[in-house]
Amino acid sequence: REGGAEVVADYPWEGSDSRQTLVALPGIALEQGRTEECMQVLDRIAADLRSGTDRIRRQADTPLWFFWTLQQLEMHVGAEEVWKRYGGTMKGALESYRDGGMGRCILMHDNGLVWAAAENVPLTWMDSVIDGRAVTPRSGYAVEVNALWYNAVCYTLELARKFGDEGFTAAWDSLPEKTRTAFAERFRIAGEPHPADYANETETNAFIRPNMVVACGLRYTMLDEAQRIEVLRTVEQHLLTPKGLRSLSPRNPLYKGRCEGSPGERDFAGKNGSVWIWPLVFYVAARFGIEGDGFLTAAGELLSHFEEDIQSDGIGSLSELYDADPPYTARGAVSAAWSVGGVLAIVGLMTTLARLFGGGVPYHTEAEAYLRYEELYFDRKWLREVASYVEGGDVKRLRALERSRVPAVAVALYATPDGRFSAMQAFEYADLEYRPLSGLKVVNR
Repeated sequence: REGGAEVVADYPWEGSDSRQTLVALPGIALEQGRTEECMQVLDRIAADLRSGTDRIRRQADTPLWFFWTLQQLEMHVGAEEVWKRYGGTMKGALESYRDGGMGRCILMHDNGLVWAAAENVPLTWMDSVIDGRAVTPRSGYAVEVNALWYNAVCYTLELARKFGDEGFTAAWDSLPEKTRTAFAERFRIAGEPHPADYANETETNAFIRPNMVVACGLRYTMLDEAQRIEVLRTVEQHLLTPKGLRSLSPRNPLYKGRCEGSPGERDFAGKNGSVWIWPLVFYVAARFGIEGDGFLTAAGELLSHFEEDIQSDGIGSLSELYDADPPYTARGAVSAAWSVGGVLAIVGLMTTLARLFGGGVPYHTEAEAYLRYEELYFDRKWLREVASYVEGGDVKRLRALERSRVPAVAVALYATPDGRFSAMQAFEYADLEYRPLSGLKVVNR
């Protein structure tokens, strides 16, 4: 459009939607090498965030998806460009939740969690309305909203520290721990291994929906590895299908396996059973975070289920949603941006992981990954120790070993800036090539 690129959310029915745009952009733009167009779209959304449009203020999660998309952009343009171009918008968006700029319905409470509630007005992505009533109101603390909030605050603090914004760091530094503590308390369900879908003054909702998987697949997560594994098991047992994740467990009495009938019936099924592709990105990211390249084959199998789809309905595209029961018939718009973007984002995750750990010392450039990369070189006399420390995930003892300028033994080490996630593999130089000395070790604290 005039003034820059724009994403059509659902063809042919719906025009631009900021939430769907932000979820779709990494796949449909960044993974296609269209970085400039991606930033044009982000510039427009940043302007909306700064001006506080009514549409933005009625969506508890949309400003927080902006931070997730910036994290993907950082892999292509670097952290400095992200902070220079969007740092002010990032800080302003967080302050709007804290200071009431999102309105009375969406606000950070003193416990560090984001509250979103309005009578008969859905404020999350589950936003269908029938006869003036929200199909899935989810009033209170929603799990994915607060997962995105925590990720947004931590990411902004990361960049603020890196580029010397001492004022912001001092004001916000204590919030992540407060949010994490409150999340653990408010989303705990007695006798269940997974967090609540939402919580408010009267209930802690135990419905099994895909929203919880978002909390597992972000760069900054409030769930430890054991908790993420339990969530993934729950998702696999109740929600995972060949076409994505169901919006509700089949064991729930509200579940609808087919999205058909009147507009109201379809709207109800859409958020109470129907399968969506985009949450699959976070399922795959979480599996990669725990298993590393051990999940590559399974991820490829997930993608194979969409090969036939791109030859039917919207040719070269993917539908908005699918029936939750076999044969998983495509429904809704014939081309949905966040469906297409979801599949392309998974392809990007697979490509990056395969490139990083496919064999030999991984290929890497600073602008292509938010994981910080180092190559550690050691004399051959330390071969046994290096292999042992890598297999044990002991980065501290590995760094303490005497280094060498000659890379007889090399370790490729990737780590997040906070050190909570690291992935490493040791190699031995022999016969003019690097040979793996250990498997890929992923450490996720």
